[in-house]
Amino acid sequence: MHNLPSPSQYKILWIAITGVSVAVIGGLFIGGVWISGQLLAYLQPVLVPLATAGILAYILEPLVAWMERKKIGRTRAIILIYTLSTLCVALVILSQLNFSTKEGLTLPKVSVDVAAIISSPEAQLNGAESPLENQTPLMERWKSAITVWVQNNLPKEAGQLGYIDDIITPGIEFLRENAETIATKVLAFINRGANEFFGWFGFALGFIMVPLYLFFFLRESTKIKKNWHRFLPLRDSRLKTEIVGTLQEINTYLAAFFRGQVLVSLIDGILVGIALKLCGHPYGFLLGGLLAILGVIPIIGNIICWIPALITGYRHYSIAENQFWLGEQVWPYLVMIILVF
Repeated sequence: MHNLPSPSQYKILWIAITGVSVAVIGGLFIGGVWISGQLLAYLQPVLVPLATAGILAYILEPLVAWMERKKIGRTRAIILIYTLSTLCVALVILSQLNFSTKEGLTLPKVSVDVAAIISSPEAQLNGAESPLENQTPLMERWKSAITVWVQNNLPKEAGQLGYIDDIITPGIEFLRENAETIATKVLAFINRGANEFFGWFGFALGFIMVPLYLFFFLRESTKIKKNWHRFLPLRDSRLKTEIVGTLQEINTYLAAFFRGQVLVSLIDGILVGIALKLCGHPYGFLLGGLLAILGVIPIIGNIICWIPALITGYRHYSIAENQFWLGEQVWPYLVMIILVF
């Protein structure tokens, strides 16, 4: 009697077990990635500010260490960096406000008097200031206002009032009959908008905490450097020593790359800002500061700054008073901006 399983059956069983094992491992991996993604999405308002503060601390640590070697206390050095950064941002903003006032390039001011629109639609449709004393029911006042506007702005026709009444009255009746449905949809829309608003509000609140996280990281960076390997979930062994050494070497190369990239980006921002300002661009310093930040991202950061520079430059140089020896056409000035970048 033959021994079971036979070599061929044994091979088939082994392949089947291997396939099932690979499928299970793949499923666990995919499930782990999905769960991690859900967890990261849930913790995003907390993790993104922490990661931002960590990257900034990673970049600013050499400056703090240099100031500390100059006999400046670590806490004082951090406060000094914060103060200088705040002053630089304030100076850039103030300079842009001054240039905007001088050259007439102010941002559009948009304001809507909602109370006046609701209380007196007649005056709004006729372009006049509206008193708030009118106590006529809202629907009737809007019906009256639309009627007056149509009479004043559309061609006069016989039976126009009846035509208007045939249009407005069914609309008002429709609103009354479907008020519950409309209210439900409006409330759902408001609820969705409120959820999005509070989501963004939480995200913005998290970024407000970035300076606090950054202060802690910079203040405790020395202790973190000395003790970070203690948090590795490995017992003391030759393997842990090799892992720690490898991670430290990777950290050295990454630090050199990021700090060098930041230095290059800072130089680019300063040069572009000065060049644009010398060319008469009203937002030269602001665009230079933006490039100093976004220039860390190779190529893409420059493009992101280049597009608003062209748009604002087109608006600025379209005004004859802002043009100079390049002529009256706008395109030479846009080419000049492109050459600056």
